[in-house]
Amino acid sequence: MGVETSEKNVTSVAREEDAPPPSKKSQKQADIGGGYASEIDLLESIGDLRPDFVFFQESPDGADSFGDETRGDAFAGHHYYDSGDCATLSRWPCEVLASKSAGPWDEPQMLPAEIEGRRGLLVNVRLMAPAPILNPFDARSREKLSQDNRSRRDHYPHLVELIAATQSEHPIDHVIHAGDFNTDASAKSLNVIRKNLTDIWHARGTGWGGTATNEFPVARIDHIYVKHLKPNSVRVIQSPLSDHLPVVATLSLEFSTSE
Repeated sequence: MGVETSEKNVTSVAREEDAPPPSKKSQKQADIGGGYASEIDLLESIGDLRPDFVFFQESPDGADSFGDETRGDAFAGHHYYDSGDCATLSRWPCEVLASKSAGPWDEPQMLPAEIEGRRGLLVNVRLMAPAPILNPFDARSREKLSQDNRSRRDHYPHLVELIAATQSEHPIDHVIHAGDFNTDASAKSLNVIRKNLTDIWHARGTGWGGTATNEFPVARIDHIYVKHLKPNSVRVIQSPLSDHLPVVATLSLEFSTSE
């Protein structure tokens, strides 16, 4: 992995203090909810990672939400792109592509960027959460649950199709697809994504991978998928600012031998 005043999700690509060589990037994904006093405090909490990209879900609307005055040294010169529910801070200028809905919630954010001579596509998402059965004895409630689950499963092939269509229309070398998927990574319905992109936790994850909730992280619902990038490391870290735990990963700008 929209910011409203009470909840924020964040995904970022970052340089760690012991910065990797130019061919490597580190990516941090977090789902941040409440707990921060301002955008300044939020960015300061991840500034030591020196992010190249930061992806937000439930982001505050408006281009000035993360203006120059809020960014500090770690984000000086970054560009901010707001697309409704999703927004991105990028060290490199991005093109904002027209997107289309993959499900009931907001459209994915699609951002091509030239990164050290390579063309990357950043896909930032916040997908529909599971619907509870409010009344298991009510037929309409059970039918609504079934419909909502079908809608959620339909997200995944639609996302794959959207990414493939974008790659066919634009020169793209690498893909990073990350965000709050609101679905545990073990779900079979995600196989359609895994057939096309690499789940970097399966490739390089270390430690306990659960991200939700912060207090009891039993589910890995914040995912990072890549195409034609080599994952070097990925781990979940502690953060008091989020109702989910952040994920930090290091990626290389080179073609993975497994793809």
